[in-house]
Order: sequence, then structure tokens, then C-alpha cells
Amino acid sequence: MKKSLLLGLLPAFLLSTHLLAQNNIQLISVEGNKMRAKTSGLEERKAHQPIVILEAGSGESLEIWNAVFEQIAEFSPVLAYDRTGLGESSPSIEMPSVETRVKELEALLEEMNIQSPYILAGNNWGNLLIREFAEEHPSQVEGMIYVDPVVDTDNATQLSAYLNEQGLDGEKLASEYMN
Repeated sequence: MKKSLLLGLLPAFLLSTHLLAQNNIQLISVEGNKMRAKTSGLEERKAHQPIVILEAGSGESLEIWNAVFEQIAEFSPVLAYDRTGLGESSPSIEMPSVETRVKELEALLEEMNIQSPYILAGNNWGNLLIREFAEEHPSQVEGMIYVDPVVDTDNATQLSAYLNEQGLDGEKLASEYMN
């Protein structure tokens, strides 16, 4: 009885280990900084298959996506990462701006050799970043998903104040977002 129970559990254990092994968390060296990235499905990615890139909000690490990461990985290759200054990535030397953060993502994708097409999902301030990335790379982006977006486009003063509270250059970011 014990043998059959153990033999019955063995495939389930091996399968669960296989599923967990599909997720890969690593520190990537990007322009002298370490950036933590969590991926799934890159090895099995087919030519021209979009990869979902998860862009966290202000002050959030890649763990903000834990509730949906596995679900996305069931149907698509996926990448979540910590921008510099967040999570387990290197501290940020520069004051965060949309431009510097988009350049970080570009450099990370290049270093990891992750080619387009991309589907970008942004949470909160991450929506500003995916919008800018898409504007700079329109032929590489197949879609965008806004989660809890910063949408107060009718009131630049409130948006600026909110971003300042997050330790960002609110006036600059609000003007970029509203243009």
C-alpha cells in the first residue's frame, strides 16, 4: 500500500518540479548594474511569438505580479523584472524618469537577447513606461495592458503631486504623461 501511494505521488512530484523549473529568476548585468529578472517560457518561445513584459508600478518589485505570473506563463513567455533601485536590483544612480527607465528596459531586453514582438503590461506608474516604450518602438509592440493606471489626465497638479510623493519628478513625468 505504501509503495503504491509513493509511486502514485512520484509523477505528481516530478510534474510539479518541472513546472517550477520553468520559472527562472536571475540577476542580469546591464550597463554595470544588476537587474533581477523572472522569466518563464523563453526556452520554448516560438519564432514571432509575443512575450508578455510586466512593468511594475512606482516603488514596486517584480513580486507585484506573483498573483498573475503563473497564469500568464501558461499561454505565453513572460518577463517580470526589478528596475534599478527596486527589489534585488542594484541601487539607482540617476533620478528615475520615463526616459531612463525605458532605456533600462531596452538594455535589459538586449542583454537577455529577447526579441520582439512584445505585449506590455504596466501597473500604475509602469503604464507611463510601457506607453513611452511603445511610442519609441511601435513596430515591436503588439499590445498593451493597463492595470490600475495613473489616469488623472484632467488634473496635472494632482498627478504631479502624487508622483512627487512617490519620490519622482512629478512635474516632468506628469507633463510627459499628458502629452
